[in-house]
Amino acid sequence: MDSKYLIWGAGAILVLGIGAFALSTGNGSSGNIQTASVVATTTADTRAHLFIVRGHVFLFEADGATKKAELKDGDAVEKGSTLGTEAATHANVVFPDGSALRLDEKSRITLTDGAYDPASGKLSAKITLLAGNIWSKIVSLATPDSTWEVTTPHAVATVRGTAFGTSLVKGKTSFVGNEHTVALRIVHPKTKKALPDAELMLGEGKAIDITDISVQKIALAVTQGKKLATVLPEEIRTVPLSPEIKARAWVKEALTEDTLLNKRVDELRKKNPLETEFRIELRKTIEQDLRLRIEQKPLLEPTAGSVKTPVPTVTPIRQTAPTSIQTTTRTETTNTTSVSQPAGTTATPTTVKFAIKPSRAFTSLTEGESVSFTLYRTGANGVPEKVSAGFRWKVIGGVGAIGADGVFTAKLDSSVSEAGEAPGTIAAILVNPETGKEDVISSGFFKVQASAATESDLAI
Repeated sequence: MDSKYLIWGAGAILVLGIGAFALSTGNGSSGNIQTASVVATTTADTRAHLFIVRGHVFLFEADGATKKAELKDGDAVEKGSTLGTEAATHANVVFPDGSALRLDEKSRITLTDGAYDPASGKLSAKITLLAGNIWSKIVSLATPDSTWEVTTPHAVATVRGTAFGTSLVKGKTSFVGNEHTVALRIVHPKTKKALPDAELMLGEGKAIDITDISVQKIALAVTQGKKLATVLPEEIRTVPLSPEIKARAWVKEALTEDTLLNKRVDELRKKNPLETEFRIELRKTIEQDLRLRIEQKPLLEPTAGSVKTPVPTVTPIRQTAPTSIQTTTRTETTNTTSVSQPAGTTATPTTVKFAIKPSRAFTSLTEGESVSFTLYRTGANGVPEKVSAGFRWKVIGGVGAIGADGVFTAKLDSSVSEAGEAPGTIAAILVNPETGKEDVISSGFFKVQASAATESDLAI
């Protein structure tokens, strides 16, 4: 698979890299990137949780057609729940062992089972796809009796440690294999049960389509006593993943996410040789990464009788070149006057905007080039003021280094240099005086390309 495609992919996915930084900060907080509705999960929580990267997700009634309630980031997904996504939506259901189910837009699933035993690490995940596209990313299951199954009207997919996509559109089920092997059992169209001995193996880098007509022919062959070993290959064939399949938006995004997550898994296994510790850290890392990717949504209004307090907000990071200032806003409490206030006088919330501005407009850099970045703060008077202290710079994406003076020098590190180019962004990290948490202010995305000398070395 083309490494350049995997690394560049959808540039916004790079925000996952910010999670690695967030975990290494002093207080371990993700700052105010996450929305107020996200709930903290603990190692004792045995439920799967929902993270909405963009768009809207709804809980449906048992009939699978009637909306019951809109779900929020961090909501627990209970056994038997039916979830549906709207257009332009991408969401993750993260399980306690670190495995994840990704939901594409206009998709609907039922979590038939999601039991997890923290003592043994046993996971029993059974998902029924009702419509749309989903992607399963399973970190190798911890126990022999752990299960991960995805069921459609045409087949049941069973795996132990793999990554694969499942699509159910217009009477056709499609499977896309990315890592290891997926066992597929054909489902009888009437009984809805898996046919005995009707099993196919979907290998890595392969795809397969199963239609209503194919299943009906196979079921008929079974009743006629024909050997499935000869019927199955005639009706259902596996094919290599074509460029067309890889270019589909939901597949492309999933492949990029898998690449980044695999790198994260390797790093965590080196630091946490014990399986229990590894699983705990993996789940924390995945949830932290997803929270940093979540687009900002309006905060919920306070319930009756509650007090509305200033809550920091952050403008979502978008894949745009840093030709204009991208701002972040937060609310700070300041006095209305500079003189001493009478007893009982309250402070006034003031909205403050922060922005990172480059010394020149650009969309890409070549290794060795330098650009200066400056952090600005704009208060109630509307006049931008340069911020020179109380924050630190951070490069996201392995595309170079930045000094305390804000001078960035482009340089691809070993994790991305093979591709010859990679996306990156500059972040300023400062402590919010109101909450004590860290805020992440980001520039727009840009691209760093290998120098001519480096590309020659790679060619050799």
